[in-house]
Amino acid sequence: MPLVVDCYQQARKTQPELAGTLVVNFTIEAEPDIGGLVTESAIDPEQSQIQDPGLGECVQDAIFALELDPPTNGGTVKVTYPFTFSPRIIRAVGGTVRNEGSAKQ
Repeated sequence: MPLVVDCYQQARKTQPELAGTLVVNFTIEAEPDIGGLVTESAIDPEQSQIQDPGLGECVQDAIFALELDPPTNGGTVKVTYPFTFSPRIIRAVGGTVRNEGSAKQ
């Protein structure tokens, strides 16, 4: 999720050692001719270790930009997704590793 990585790198410009988990709750709805559309996105402050408002808002907005498959059989799916950020390494979906200080998904 490159946009989430960009959010973290931007936040680290003012907080170089920023690290921890940021939990996002979002809803995916099936939309004909579009696929899966994120219709709601919110940071869960109670489950999140990171309480940086700028990073939270950026990640929340990045979730809306995701291109996703629609939920099976249409309908709606609610997702809780933890991002673990570290200034040293990121593990992305599929096990890809980037060394730039980012997020573990």
